[in-house]
Amino acid sequence: MHTPQAMLTPRARQDHLRGKETDDHRLAVYDELTDTGHILSPVCAAVFRLADGSRALEALAAAVARVHPAADTDVVRLALAELHARDLLDGPVGEPDSATTRRRALRRVAAAGAGAAVLPLIESVAHPGREAAATAPA
Repeated sequence: MHTPQAMLTPRARQDHLRGKETDDHRLAVYDELTDTGHILSPVCAAVFRLADGSRALEALAAAVARVHPAADTDVVRLALAELHARDLLDGPVGEPDSATTRRRALRRVAAAGAGAAVLPLIESVAHPGREAAATAPA
């Protein structure tokens, strides 16, 4: 079971990560432990930056909404779930409520007029590794 403190105050992992903001406000993150690169959407990048372990979910959602007004608690919860799934958070977080789905978040964002660009999407690419490079045809 997840610890209550981890669920209440999510914290982005900092160790063995390198990050750089792109011109379009996305965040490129390279995980040195898994040799994987991630591109975080602007909303997900904001959640990642603001998840410092000092804010409860509601306060984190309010901070993200100051930067991305269409992002509500459901969107932040979804972003946290995606960050956790890629091991970009320290410790476990609660899973999104069963009612919190990508479809529900999309409907809420669309109703606010922000479109799908607000959704906390993460694109990930794993490096094939030295073994694969050694066996690749020349």
